[in-house]
Amino acid sequence: MVAAVALMAMVSCNKEEIGNSGVQAGAASDIVFSAELEQPGAPAAEQTPAEAQTKTSLGTTTGDVTSVNWVAGDKVKINGVEFSATESGTRTDFTTLSSFNAAATYYAVYPASAAGASDLSKVTIPASQTGTFAEAAISVAKSDTESLKFKNVASIVKFQVPSACSEITIESTANLAGTFNVTFNGETPSVGSVSNGSKKITLSGSFAAGTDYYVAVLPGSHKFTIRIGGYLSKASTKTVTTKRATFSNLQTLPALEASDYALVGAHTGWGFSNLTVLYKDVDGFAAYNLSGLSEFKVVNKTATGWDSSVKTNKGVGTTIDASGITEMSLSDNSNNIKVVSSSVSYDIIVKTDLSKITVQESELSGDATIYSITGSNGNWDSDIVFLTTKTNNVIVAKNVTIKTDVGVKIRQDKEWTDSWSCDWKALKVNTKMDCRKGYDCNMLFADGSSDWNKNYDIYVQLSSNAPSKFIIVTAGSNAPTF
Repeated sequence: MVAAVALMAMVSCNKEEIGNSGVQAGAASDIVFSAELEQPGAPAAEQTPAEAQTKTSLGTTTGDVTSVNWVAGDKVKINGVEFSATESGTRTDFTTLSSFNAAATYYAVYPASAAGASDLSKVTIPASQTGTFAEAAISVAKSDTESLKFKNVASIVKFQVPSACSEITIESTANLAGTFNVTFNGETPSVGSVSNGSKKITLSGSFAAGTDYYVAVLPGSHKFTIRIGGYLSKASTKTVTTKRATFSNLQTLPALEASDYALVGAHTGWGFSNLTVLYKDVDGFAAYNLSGLSEFKVVNKTATGWDSSVKTNKGVGTTIDASGITEMSLSDNSNNIKVVSSSVSYDIIVKTDLSKITVQESELSGDATIYSITGSNGNWDSDIVFLTTKTNNVIVAKNVTIKTDVGVKIRQDKEWTDSWSCDWKALKVNTKMDCRKGYDCNMLFADGSSDWNKNYDIYVQLSSNAPSKFIIVTAGSNAPTF
């Protein structure tokens, strides 16, 4: 069950007049803004309003209400100018060394990093976070006087991890992060239109069992999929409704669940005493971020030697080159699976029925994006490969098998309404092609049938946060330039 905790904090700053000429840079500001909080409402069954907490450390809990405190040095932005808290506690002053002029309306955002660069009404929930309450308590205020009442505009998801880890990803069926317009009904904020939305948030840091962690998310209806170090921890079957100014408490995340299968290979010294266990995933079993892989086989995790429990790729010869081959039969137990380079990390994903296997460069080397490749690499609706970030504004899908002459398309997650293809009649290797949104023609692969059923890296350039150009190169080739 999702539970929620109410928060309460009263903030006030010493109030002084604001001069029309402003405060000159380089001098301590004489301007302070007073801020106060309305009291939270009565507790609800699963979620309790946490009206307007902007402070960055949690205080004591009395009943259903947890106090929240400012911390000296906290940064807020008021009409685009950064102010700092002078002391810790439920009351503090905010001062600035920057020039600041009186205005008809004041917009304030905590933390300062969440404020829009130029549009005072825009706020960003970042897709990369660290799990701290200070970062998650994104709050805003609007006033036509120097008196500000901060209110949370984001929802906060609270959780603990079952064991120490350094990366947690939270995915949803709806946007979790993005930049949005804040609209106000009186002093109460709400999320307006969202741009640059992301259905995935990555938390990086040092996470320990028994410690509470927090992540800011957009209010909405979500089905969460949570991964710890890439491995599946939780896949919700029920929709969770997150609301502004609430904690959604996921409690302690489930521990990773080992499957009945493991990997043996060069990375284990071909020994059965230290097998790499495959953990259960959404549609099968997986092992992530493996280095020194070279060659391997899939075995029963209780295997102690070469027996009929060993499963591997059916291929010609004693080994088969698996670099770039995304799916392979596991019906034979005689041959090894071999990757081209042992200097990179790989993810190994096995279907539940052991019928197919995916070998790909580790996604942990880049943040997954909302864009994917789909098409002749498999089933148009289910076999998708998410593009990951490699450099600024360039994303890539590695080792994609183009099986037929219909090519591939780029789409946002699994939404066909947001799909792109090239504006040429032919899909050519090593040629830059323009992306056109909603282009419906299939892209004919024109390099000859002998090049079908081979493997390619697909690089996509983003412009204005949408695909604009892409290049297809032979898998393992050097990254192209745009």
